[in-house]
Amino acid sequence: MTTLYEKVANRACLETAWATVKAKRPPPGIDRVRWEDFDANAEHHLERLAQELADGQYRHLPVMGFERRRGDKRPRQVGIATMRDRVVQQALAQVLTPVIEGLLLPCCYAYRPGRSAVGAVRHAAKVIGEGYLWALQMDIHEFFDSIDHELLLQLLFKLTADAAVVKLVSTMVRARVFKQMGLFDHLCGTHQGSGISPLLSNLYLHPLDRYLWSRHQERYLRYSDDLILFAKEREILEQACLEIPQALKELKLAVCEDKTSVRHVSEGIVYLGYHMDSSGVGPSRKSVETLEERLRAFDRVRPMDSVAEKLAEATRVVRGWRAYYGDCTVVTPPNAIAFLAWSDVVQEDGHAATVRSRLKDFGPETYQNADLGVHIGDLCLTLGLPNQAVRHFARSLELNPECTPAKERIRRLQNETKSPLEVIAKTRLVLQSRPDWREGYEKLREEYVRLGLYGFAQKAHDKVLSLDDTLSPGLLEARTTDPVAWETAAFDYRTVDQDLFLRVFEGRLEAHAKQWVDENGRWGFVRVERPLKKRDVYKHLKGEETLAVYPVTATDTVNFLVFDVDTAKKAILQHGEAALDEFRRQAHHDALRLKHLCANLGCRLYLEDSGYKGRHGWLFFDKPIDAGRAMCLGRQIMQAAGGPSPSMVWELYPMGKSQRHQSLIKLPLGINQKSKRRCLFVEDDGDPVEDQGLVLKTIERASFDDVSERLSRLRHLEEPPASATPDREAWDVSPPLQTMISRCGVLRHLIDKAKATHYLTHFERVCLLYTLTFAGAEGEAYLHRVIGYCLNYSRAYTQRQIDQRKDSPISCARIMELFPELTEALPCACDLKPPVRGYPSPVLHMLAAEIQPASAPSEATLAHEADELSPAECEAPAVFGTQEEDGKEEPVALGPLLDFEHLFHAEAEDAPATLFNEPIEAADASSGKPKIQVSEAPPPAREPRCQPPCPEPTQNIQARVSALALEYCRLQEAVLRRRQRLQELGEALDGIFGTMQERCIHTPVGEISWVRDASGIATLTVRWNR
Repeated sequence: MTTLYEKVANRACLETAWATVKAKRPPPGIDRVRWEDFDANAEHHLERLAQELADGQYRHLPVMGFERRRGDKRPRQVGIATMRDRVVQQALAQVLTPVIEGLLLPCCYAYRPGRSAVGAVRHAAKVIGEGYLWALQMDIHEFFDSIDHELLLQLLFKLTADAAVVKLVSTMVRARVFKQMGLFDHLCGTHQGSGISPLLSNLYLHPLDRYLWSRHQERYLRYSDDLILFAKEREILEQACLEIPQALKELKLAVCEDKTSVRHVSEGIVYLGYHMDSSGVGPSRKSVETLEERLRAFDRVRPMDSVAEKLAEATRVVRGWRAYYGDCTVVTPPNAIAFLAWSDVVQEDGHAATVRSRLKDFGPETYQNADLGVHIGDLCLTLGLPNQAVRHFARSLELNPECTPAKERIRRLQNETKSPLEVIAKTRLVLQSRPDWREGYEKLREEYVRLGLYGFAQKAHDKVLSLDDTLSPGLLEARTTDPVAWETAAFDYRTVDQDLFLRVFEGRLEAHAKQWVDENGRWGFVRVERPLKKRDVYKHLKGEETLAVYPVTATDTVNFLVFDVDTAKKAILQHGEAALDEFRRQAHHDALRLKHLCANLGCRLYLEDSGYKGRHGWLFFDKPIDAGRAMCLGRQIMQAAGGPSPSMVWELYPMGKSQRHQSLIKLPLGINQKSKRRCLFVEDDGDPVEDQGLVLKTIERASFDDVSERLSRLRHLEEPPASATPDREAWDVSPPLQTMISRCGVLRHLIDKAKATHYLTHFERVCLLYTLTFAGAEGEAYLHRVIGYCLNYSRAYTQRQIDQRKDSPISCARIMELFPELTEALPCACDLKPPVRGYPSPVLHMLAAEIQPASAPSEATLAHEADELSPAECEAPAVFGTQEEDGKEEPVALGPLLDFEHLFHAEAEDAPATLFNEPIEAADASSGKPKIQVSEAPPPAREPRCQPPCPEPTQNIQARVSALALEYCRLQEAVLRRRQRLQELGEALDGIFGTMQERCIHTPVGEISWVRDASGIATLTVRWNR
């Protein structure tokens, strides 16, 4: 049988020991042999060691002694052994570890395989959680320097019974110490730093562990010389304070009085660097401060320092701290290097939000090294903060104009950004830090050209020329050739009579407006509180300014109307700027429809290129006309012209009701400051009129009365008869729901708008929600269908709004409040009879259709004669197509609404609007029978609903309501009977299909298909013969 000593002397054991020692790269001992030197001739050294151990000739060389200080603690004596002695110590530790490990108790956590300080902390937290809230903390005074050699060797011999091993350990612990240029005997203690010292310390304290474990079990823990004991009562720990010093005295050890304390956990205790109290466990404040102090070594980073090396070193420090404490979010990095290292570790733990919140403390002004700016910029990109990344890259260029990584990253960001405005913003951020960056001004020039902002492009080009005088001044002209530049060049502003211009476009005399545009492409008009003068017209025609007038005068009259045919913003967002040319052609075709209609009405409409993405149509009157009547005429003209094409918007100027005095229109023949295009009058083929000045001299003015009369006759001829075919939507919904849609002009308009423009505002969707969904499941499905036309439709969000809807429908008064202009343009001809304590609502149309026999509704007339409209109706603005709002839409708070519980709300909850809108279950889940489900496709409306006749209306409203309720109950009873019969037929068909190979049956009315899925649910689907 091989003894322990023979195992230590084994060559394989020594080789394993050397591999462990070499991995730590220890410093040389007294013989000055480095680990590299020993490793270069390791075969010889290990063979010699094995031979010396086998022959009993091995002698431990003296160790080099020195003091190690840590903070304000007392210095510790550390001994550094030679490489050969380290190998023997490690080999001995490998052999003795299994032997001593079998002896140690669970309370010991230090220097043991599979156990650590973190495990001790977790066990302490577990004990606290069990209610042991009193803690005794105790430390042994100078433990490693006080170990008695004789007692240690007795314990080791008692355990191993191997005299050779005990002798070998004796030579190690008694090895002499070289310090202060002399050799000193080591009479007591073990050499800290020795490979065998931790193992021997556990063996030496085993008697103390056995004594306390027998009395306190798992409430006692020891990590090296740090003891902690928990109890539910303070008296138990006070008694332990008397017993433990006696037990240590037998081991020739003493208690450190300064580190002995008994306290309640609620006061907070610090154990192995962790702070523990009743709220939990975490790193102690002192541990955090110690790490931050170590990281302050990276405060100073000189321009020529290697940031990568310092960052790697700081990352190792942070990772080591995280490996022990786990959570780094409590640490505050003191400098940029520490922040980068800390952020890498924290992001690995999934705390990117914490990094983002700390990023503001390390702006571009906090460092002086260009490479640091690149690293922090990369971090910003990782966090999804490209604008902040640009600021740091710009700072890098400011510190080092030749910083190639910063230039490459800025260039990549510019290329990846699709929006010209974002590219401009990022480039200007860089130029703020480095105003001499020529490539930045070149990029600005390119993006301004893309936006059509040629004035700003020229400024950027001039800056490029000032930075590089080798470039050609004509470069910009060669790069910004505009397809409509010849229009501006061919226009001679001197041919326009300025006095005539003022008379033709006469509006409000007290004020006018000027257009502005900023470097980001945003534009608008600013009001000028003075009359328009000839010098203003001169600057407008010359292109120095762009003017606008307020068409409505102080007497509430107008001299002209302007039809604005424009491209919807939603269409541009969907198709991009590349489709602008196609949109301009489409806008011109729409404007031609308006012009041809005006020609049929005996007036002339003058078309003008708006300068961006649409057309203006100018209709001049022979005398001032009341603004309300003129706007009403303009709306009727747009209605008669058929409305806008898809992706187009028609607007009438002036627009608005009470705000029409603030409505303004840009004057023609000027330059659109956003696109730098000249706004010229155009022919029917889209080309500019050859002589623009002649257009103003030959303006044909229309008679308002003549135009109104001809429009009235034209509309009368085109009005469809009462028996006209109803809207095709009537074939897609049940008669009650179709009745509500056809009789409410607002609902009909909103549905048509969603299909035509693919956009609805929040208020418009609320209106549809509080009307259509009161038709039950069919109404909800129809609402999804309508909202589905919109570009930003979300089925989940729409369904959530349906589920959160209140129990009462929207009132007509609320609709008029939300859409005053629309309700005036679409006069209401409803004859609603609200119930007791009720109010008018479009849903009453559906209720009436449920009670009375259904009849095909006629097409409602959308326009009326101007003479038949009230003044309020005449004032309503006309906006056809996509309505665009600048502000953010706030949720509408519906007012107090009628509770229809006793009229039709219960029907929406208990019974479907049509017979096949709900699944029909053949049996409940417990019966084991298959589930029969009928598809939700409703049958075609072949016959009107079979309903008993309604009682004749009487003067007594209460009697009428009672009669209606009785009739409603009878209908509900009939529906329930039919549903029961349908369920019986479904079960019978399921049994038949289960025995047949065919899965489809044809009938004269429709086709029934039977499908059973993997879960055993059978579904019957009906396909109706249209």
